[in-house]
Amino acid sequence: MAKYDTENLVLTERYKSALNELMAAELEMMREHEPDMADCWEWGVCHVGDLARKDGLEFTYGGNEDKPAQYKNETEVFEL
Repeated sequence: MAKYDTENLVLTERYKSALNELMAAELEMMREHEPDMADCWEWGVCHVGDLARKDGLEFTYGGNEDKPAQYKNETEVFEL
């Protein structure tokens, strides 16, 4: 579950949708910026931890050959 300091925090659907849209926009932008490496920008995942910390959002991107089996969609949001 996500947190804010020591309190558990329930992420809203709007917040999760915004994170998914941010990752989709970054994937699109990077594919256009690096067309020769577009296959390195196939999926993105955001792990949400303690939002009171600067590292509360952890983004990971990769190509399909690196994609873990549990990631089913182009973008995913998981709570730590």
